Amino acid sequence: MRLILKLTWVALFFVCACSDSTTSSPPPAEIAVIDAQDSVVVSDDTTEISKETIAVDSLGRVVDSTKKMLDSLMGMVESAGKKLDSLEGVVGSQKSAIDSLEKFAASIETETDSATNDEPVVEVDTVQKAEEPFDENAEYEDSDARAYRMVMKAPALQNLLGTSHVKLAFRNETTSNLILMDVDKDSVQLKSMSFGIEVYHPQYSPDGSKVAFSTTFEGSSQEAELYVVDLNADSTLIKLNVESATIPRWKVLDNGDTVIVYVSYSGTNANEKWLSSSTWLVPFMGGKFGQPKKLFNRAFNGGISYDNSFAVTGSSRLMLHFANKPDTENTVLYDGAQVCNVSLARDSSGIFAFLDATGRQGKEFTKKKTYDWHEYLFFMDTSGVVTDAIKCLFGYVFADTEWLNKSGFLVGAITAGDYSRSFLVLVDVANHSVLPLLRSIKSVDLWHPDVWVEQ
Repeated sequence: MRLILKLTWVALFFVCACSDSTTSSPPPAEIAVIDAQDSVVVSDDTTEISKETIAVDSLGRVVDSTKKMLDSLMGMVESAGKKLDSLEGVVGSQKSAIDSLEKFAASIETETDSATNDEPVVEVDTVQKAEEPFDENAEYEDSDARAYRMVMKAPALQNLLGTSHVKLAFRNETTSNLILMDVDKDSVQLKSMSFGIEVYHPQYSPDGSKVAFSTTFEGSSQEAELYVVDLNADSTLIKLNVESATIPRWKVLDNGDTVIVYVSYSGTNANEKWLSSSTWLVPFMGGKFGQPKKLFNRAFNGGISYDNSFAVTGSSRLMLHFANKPDTENTVLYDGAQVCNVSLARDSSGIFAFLDATGRQGKEFTKKKTYDWHEYLFFMDTSGVVTDAIKCLFGYVFADTEWLNKSGFLVGAITAGDYSRSFLVLVDVANHSVLPLLRSIKSVDLWHPDVWVEQ
């Protein structure tokens, strides 16, 4: 506006200046004479324009020029006014947008508070605490009661799994504790158990009354111990007395016996130690381990089929072994590319899931030239053909994926690239859905999840 006023004053000054110059022109009488003489005096030798005529013409041109300049300035003023109106409109629009965003944010906070109150997990500061102590070796950690929150509500669990009664087991990487959660409709029982030993790869027994775990993880070449926690017997801790046992998986045989399949070595199958490792089966009944039985030479940490006809391993090469083949005859799959978290479905489908480090077959199946490690959860059959791939949630990648005891579903942790596993998710294979199940609210890493579903 200041610029516009200045321009206006300049224009007015210019007009006044031109008006003043008119008073210094020849007197009216002389002008009249000049007009009568057509403003031209002809001499004998040349034709000259009189001084008086030049003065009048110049004055006219100055007036015309000043008028044009004033018109131009007025046009500029008018244009600036329109721009100012437009600017005011933009400012008003921006203010309206900000007001809308503030209202939206306020509504989101209200919905979040409402959703929190409706969650199947009781508010974290009122989580039902299990009786203390669980046993003389276990200890309840109050901090764990405030570290987790269920994201999936009871109705969603019911619609997805056919029941709202599920149990979760996972490792708190921060405390090394075993975390057990029993979710049934709108109630949650939480146990945080510390045994003075490491807890990896926990898995619920078929009836949900026990949890088996090992003291090392996939990729570690150290010897390990295997334990079972009996939740119906004051959380008694029962150890399998063998030289080394890790990555336990429960199984019910055709005769009804409950057994645990485990491997003697959890390191990479590219290591020479793998050649002297083995896969075993041990009964567990009446709160006691039975006599272990060797199933295969070599450690097949991805699981064995329901009929023991084949076994799979996946750290770091994906390999398949058929029971009717010599021990040394193993089929290398996925071009020998690096994979991990191989998990064989607990049903008779023969499908196994795994995570990869961007192998050729994965790129061809997803039609992606490149993708992040563990961005896809892949599925394969015993012919070595990739049958499916499910992409993780945007900005996240998978970790520690494992099949549920209910066909068609897996559980896993996800991380946003900082390697902090802050969410547990359910993977619905049929619908290609990755659904948040549980979140950490205190920056606690959630490792090796297992979900038991009442059936």
